[in-house]
Amino acid sequence: MKIAQRMDKVTPLSALIGEAGFDSYLDFSRRTGIAELILHRIDCGLMDQIPLKHIKALARALDLSLGDFLQRIEGQISDIPEGQGEVMEKVQRQVIETLESLLLQLPTMVKVVDKKPDLPAMRLIPLLKPLYNLLSGWDIRAIAPVGAIVDYNPQEHELMTETSNKVEKVEIRYVGYRQKDKLLYRARVSPVDDEKNKLKKDS
Repeated sequence: MKIAQRMDKVTPLSALIGEAGFDSYLDFSRRTGIAELILHRIDCGLMDQIPLKHIKALARALDLSLGDFLQRIEGQISDIPEGQGEVMEKVQRQVIETLESLLLQLPTMVKVVDKKPDLPAMRLIPLLKPLYNLLSGWDIRAIAPVGAIVDYNPQEHELMTETSNKVEKVEIRYVGYRQKDKLLYRARVSPVDDEKNKLKKDS
């Protein structure tokens, strides 16, 4: 059975390829140089395991931005069998745990570098875009950006300094993350009042 030569089963990807004027995955592969295996892996819900450069090339071949392409393909997630969805979540969790230190500390480092653009590290920031795209594709969002002053929420925030005072506002020091409705990491924060007192003493 030559699956590669036909698109009998309509998927979000096959629909896009058909709309772009290609007759089949084989036709698309021959005319763009993108391997059929990549297309079938996406249909199987394995896009997270495909290098970002191939996803970008696929989006360009379909004359779509990366964001538009991901949004169009996202609909296939609801069609993934329950067991396979659990496997995907497990894989994502393993990757997240591997990148844990980077995820939690990087936004703070970027904030520091952003304030001092003369630092050599400034050149590294654009290289991190693929990581942000990966997180976005997995629907992982920061609770709040570094430096943001927000209402204190003990479920989402971890105080970096103890205080006997009632905490109402806090400043984000290290970001926390959510994946959809699941809390992955709490944000590490400092009470705003404590920080103001510290600044007064220093002055």
